[in-house]
Amino acid sequence: MGHAAGLLTPPQLTEALGLSAHAHQLLAVGAGSIFAFFAAIGGGGLIYRRLFNARVKATGRPTDLFILVFVYTQLWLGILGLPHSMMHSDGSTMEILGQWCRGVLIFRPDLANLLKPIPWIYKLHLVTGMTLFLLTPFTRLVHVISAPIWYIFRPGWQIVRQNRHVANDET
Repeated sequence: MGHAAGLLTPPQLTEALGLSAHAHQLLAVGAGSIFAFFAAIGGGGLIYRRLFNARVKATGRPTDLFILVFVYTQLWLGILGLPHSMMHSDGSTMEILGQWCRGVLIFRPDLANLLKPIPWIYKLHLVTGMTLFLLTPFTRLVHVISAPIWYIFRPGWQIVRQNRHVANDET
């Protein structure tokens, strides 16, 4: 949501709200750093659980771990871009990336030249982000966009599975 709000909002609107490009970038880096910190802890916990919890490991698919590691890598690419963002906090890079993102949404063909001055870490973050959109329909991430909203308000369910590895007492 932060990327959508920060990059898709036209600069004229942020300026009309009294937010300069410099202030906009500082806000994005500050809020992004806080959320990235918590996402890194949570993502690390999810990867640990996927690898070392026997039940989760047994019921999961290899693509579950792959996509989790892919998203975690994408997160760390974003984190690795933070020092550059702080060194160049005038907002010009953010404006270029925002223009590129808005151009992608309206299928504007002249986007390639915009990215020439952008550091490689941002370009790698863009490529893996677009790849994530391509992978989503083929992984469990599709549930983010396909689950009906009523699912959130469902009554509590408990799934009980039989343990097939328990020895039969009658033998």
